Parts: sequence; structure tokens; C-alpha cells
Amino acid sequence: MIKFKHYKFDDIVSSSKKKTSSGRNAFFHMKEYDFLMTRKNPNVLEFGVALGYSTCVFINAVEKTGGFLYSCDIIDCGDRVIGSGKWKFIKCDDRNVNVIMQSGRIKKFDLIHIDSFIDYQKSNSHVIELLEKWSKYLVKGGIITVRGVDNTPYKKGGRKENYRKALMYERVHEGIETFLEDNKGLFKAEFLYGSVGMAYLIKLKD
Repeated sequence: MIKFKHYKFDDIVSSSKKKTSSGRNAFFHMKEYDFLMTRKNPNVLEFGVALGYSTCVFINAVEKTGGFLYSCDIIDCGDRVIGSGKWKFIKCDDRNVNVIMQSGRIKKFDLIHIDSFIDYQKSNSHVIELLEKWSKYLVKGGIITVRGVDNTPYKKGGRKENYRKALMYERVHEGIETFLEDNKGLFKAEFLYGSVGMAYLIKLKD
């Protein structure tokens, strides 16, 4: 049985059908859920937990498909999920591959979700580093998702005007483009916009 302190999966499903900013965000995550539901025993790794929004989506998928979810954050979020034997929290920097991989019993992931940017000045180099490090641990046909590729809400005059966040999400987008340019033919990319957007990188070959 899964219990969350902050979110209900049914509410996220319902929200994903609404034409609102929060609905758009829910829709992005439900695309991840739908992908996982096509996999057998999928392993998921997420960076950035906070209140457990994406965690709620992922754990509901792996509970139904026989998979497993590893969640990583530099802040202790270990009390976000209660009662799931399909979940493990790792308190660690998302760039520390050795610690994270030694915490699990697997070598590859079906889905890697990145939502852990905190430094607006280095978000482009951070996403490039994460993609370079973790793409090696993604199965062929698996996906890496990166939340935060649309800075529209934070631009001047936007509904959440914030210079630093606008710059951060702009640089996240640039970082992904740089990674794709440096690794031509390895991934097929799809960028979805609205809310803060999400990128989906499908691994075509090792």
C-alpha cells in the first residue's frame, strides 16, 4: 500500500486533463507513467524529490509493473513515501554515480528523470554533466526526461516573473541541445512546452 503526505495519484491523473499550467505539468508526468506501463519490471531513477510529485507518479507505475524506483536528493526526503517495498531513497548529490549505483542492485534504468537544478548560473553545465554520466546507465529504448526547458512563465512580464529562474531554465534547454549535438544519433529528442516544460530523450543505441 502506498501513502503520500502531499499528493494523490488520482488527483494528478485528473489534473493532467485540464488546460491549466498545473494540468500541463501533470500531463508531462503522465506521459512518463504511460511509458513505464509499457515496460516489464522497469527500473526508474529520479533526481529531485521535494514533496514527491514525480515520486507519486513513478511509484504507482512500478507497483503495477513489477519495477523499482530509486529517488535521489541532497535533502533528506526519505519520509515522502510510506509502505512501498518498491522504493528506495538515496541522500546524495546527483553526480555521485558510485554512491548511487552501489545503493541499488541493478546496472541499467528504463527511465531517468532529472529535476534537481538549484544553481541558475551553472544549470547548463549541470545538465550536460548529468546527461553524460547517466546516459550510459539507460537501456536502449529507455528515456531520460528533464523538467524545466520552458522559461516563459519566468520571463519579464510573465505570470511568475523571476530573472534567475528564467535564466536557469533557458540554460537547461541550452545544455540539452549541447548534449544532443555532441551525441548525434544517440537520442531522439522531444521538447514539450507549457508550465516549465519537459524534454524527453529516447535512447536509440548504446
